Amino acid sequence: MKPGDHVVLFFKVSGNQTLSEKISTNLVLPQNWQILTQKTDNPKGQKSEETYVYTVNTPSQAEAGEYTLVFTVSENGFVKARKEIRIIIERVRKLEVTPLSFPEYLREGDVLKVEYLIQNLGNEKEKLTLKTSRGKIESSKDEYVLEKNESMKVWVKQDIGYSDENMWLATSDLTLGFKDTSEVIYQVKSIPVYANKNKKNDPYLRFPIEVSVLHNSYSGSTVNRQGLQYEVKGAGYLDFSRNNFLSFLAHGPSQTGFPYLGTYEQYSLRYTHKESSLTLGDYNLQISNLLELSRFGRGFKFDQNFKKTSFSVFFIEPRFYPDIKRSLGGSFFYKASPNIVLGFNYVSKFQVNNQVNAQDTFWANILSTTIGIKKENFWLDAELSGSQGNGRADFGVYSSLSFNKNNFRIYNNIVYAGKQFYGFYNNSWLLNNSVHYAISKKITIGVINNYNRINPGLDSTVYSQSPFYVGNVAEVIYRVNKLSRVVLSYNLLHREDRFEPKKFDYKEEFLRYTYFLNTLKFNLWLDGNYGYTHNLLVSPDISNRKISIRNMIQPEVKIGNGLSIGMNLEYLRTNRFSLKNEVQNYLYYGGTLRVQVKKYFSLSVMYRNNYAMDEFTERRTFFDMQATLNLRNHQLSLIGSQAYFPNVAQQNTLYFGLKYTLKINAPIAKNKRLSTLRGQIVGPENTRKEGILLQIGDQKFITDANGKFVFNNLVPNKYYVNVVRSSMNVDDIAAIQTPVEIDLKADSISFLNIPLTKSGAIIGKIQYEKSQFESDISKNKPNILAKLYNEKESFVTQINKEGNGFSFKEIKPGKWKIQVWIPGNQGKYLIETAASSELNIEPESRQELNFKVKIAERKIHFTENTFRLTAKE
Repeated sequence: MKPGDHVVLFFKVSGNQTLSEKISTNLVLPQNWQILTQKTDNPKGQKSEETYVYTVNTPSQAEAGEYTLVFTVSENGFVKARKEIRIIIERVRKLEVTPLSFPEYLREGDVLKVEYLIQNLGNEKEKLTLKTSRGKIESSKDEYVLEKNESMKVWVKQDIGYSDENMWLATSDLTLGFKDTSEVIYQVKSIPVYANKNKKNDPYLRFPIEVSVLHNSYSGSTVNRQGLQYEVKGAGYLDFSRNNFLSFLAHGPSQTGFPYLGTYEQYSLRYTHKESSLTLGDYNLQISNLLELSRFGRGFKFDQNFKKTSFSVFFIEPRFYPDIKRSLGGSFFYKASPNIVLGFNYVSKFQVNNQVNAQDTFWANILSTTIGIKKENFWLDAELSGSQGNGRADFGVYSSLSFNKNNFRIYNNIVYAGKQFYGFYNNSWLLNNSVHYAISKKITIGVINNYNRINPGLDSTVYSQSPFYVGNVAEVIYRVNKLSRVVLSYNLLHREDRFEPKKFDYKEEFLRYTYFLNTLKFNLWLDGNYGYTHNLLVSPDISNRKISIRNMIQPEVKIGNGLSIGMNLEYLRTNRFSLKNEVQNYLYYGGTLRVQVKKYFSLSVMYRNNYAMDEFTERRTFFDMQATLNLRNHQLSLIGSQAYFPNVAQQNTLYFGLKYTLKINAPIAKNKRLSTLRGQIVGPENTRKEGILLQIGDQKFITDANGKFVFNNLVPNKYYVNVVRSSMNVDDIAAIQTPVEIDLKADSISFLNIPLTKSGAIIGKIQYEKSQFESDISKNKPNILAKLYNEKESFVTQINKEGNGFSFKEIKPGKWKIQVWIPGNQGKYLIETAASSELNIEPESRQELNFKVKIAERKIHFTENTFRLTAKE
């Protein structure tokens, strides 16, 4: 049976002789079960056999499980016969999610808050997880427990972003999940969002330009340099149809004595027309993973896209890679299907033969074919390439694969380039594999293998050179909750300096622990390991290995909306860097500070005293600061840095840069097809029409003494006119739905009248009636919702805390309908009203409605052989 259902039980009592009038029967029920009717077919003392009929009703919230009903026959107070009836109540899982409180509309940049009512209308306690795909749930927990017939409310909050449209829909959603099933309950609510600024109301087509002056200061133990640079950049459309786009950058002059990114001159221009693009001057060339992954130089590049194919051609002279004098080539791509793309690439490089001398040059030609496959659970990016140059041929291979199915996650990455391969890599091997399996939602196990001996051809301005590395890891990941996780791993690794003389070459075997905690106000990272280090700089004998210990803590606290403070502390005890194989102690410490004052000022500061020796294979920052002041069209930035640069002789240098930027939104064309909107506030004499504020995006207008308004120079588009409620009298209200949508045509004048009227109100009163079979309903009041609606608008509210009423205020006059209901009622309650559900709201009226709530009583209709159970009217 399901909870709330009824069952009819027939008991036949028989004896060897006529049944005595002293015979009595009794049906014992579980707690809260009810006997609706009972009858017998014969008077006692007339026959030796009697039939007893009981109609039994189960509680609507009866828990799932087995229940026992006991029927007894007694004579003179002694039980003569006993019969047990076992009834199984099914589990009913029924939860309802109702958006309860939400705004009529929003402005971009606002915060959307929606209150959801969650009710457990089933017959068992439920353990829930709540998720939202947008924003966050206030007072979020890993798990919620909701008893049967219990409800709770949660707020879902999200920031509303910005769009290129004047109006769009923002959606708030809430998903209920369960541990014992993959099924979910999903509820979504959409709210209209209106722009603060009309996206197309500027009569001019403007081209954003930034003009900057940068003063550089660079000092060290033996050097002190000053420099001044300029920068002019811009990016924007050249026509109202947005078919032509131009971007440019002019930065100079070069200051190569500053080992800091961006101190060299750069002159770049990029023009795009629909699906065609032309790049001139300095640009970063990226062809494929094997041919040219990143090469900064001067030349040109042309790209053309079609529906199924695309191609590009280029010429470049690398500026910071002396082994290549110039390169030219191109690419062709074919979209075989929505998930598969094939590519063909060719590059010809005028190369320096460093094996002979810097004067010996040759042309190297490289071809490659690529394939890209992207599906829901699988993606592959692969390339096969061959090169020929200096009388020798060689090849390269690249592959990156990911597979994710059910609880398995597999990743593989391969790079191979021969000794005579003249692409981006040379004489390189990279092999990276990982396999992870999720045992449960909380526990994942995995193994990782890394083998890295790559030699990428990097520009001299890229301060990075990875060491030779071999690593094998077996790990267990435990997700404590959605905010924190723990990783335990067993590690075997070998790290070797690629330069001579070597500063490190060691093997390690250790156990590692890592803990992450990420909350809205506090983040924490703990990391450490304990094991053995074998210093290969000293001896290949493994018996010389020694104990190595490392511990690191990195917390960060967020104070308010614009301030965060963090620190890091690391202790290392190891022999890996000692030429005498001695165990040495190292202590590294530092901190971070971030400040954000609205959109006007931002500051970030980072400091660290030092790094481990094997970490100096890339640019490492000891001190970094950036402060920015924004004042409309002006920006002032202060940049500071002290860093280590690999392969740079002068170290421990301090850099400061002061940059002033002027932002110019230059008009380049005027729209000659502008529109005008004229209108007037109208209504009864007792409504105020003067001084009412109307708004279209960022444009505002206050009505004159006659209630008239005008908006000029509007670009033809769809707009939304809003009447600011705070500028009207308390009882006044727009008689039409606002914001008002209006579509303005080119070179035209449109008219709009906005009528005002006096608002009305509805007061609803709830009365509770007692039931014959159950306790007083007023002591256990159900959740009651009321909805007021018409063809265009609808409003939902809940009864007040006292449970005796609700109200709708500031309602537009007109015809409305009202509905009062109990979510998940299932026929248990009846709601009666003394008035019709269709209402006619008059100006300045106040209507009171009375609703009676009572538990539905059962009425049984008997016939000769059957009966029918209905709700009693």
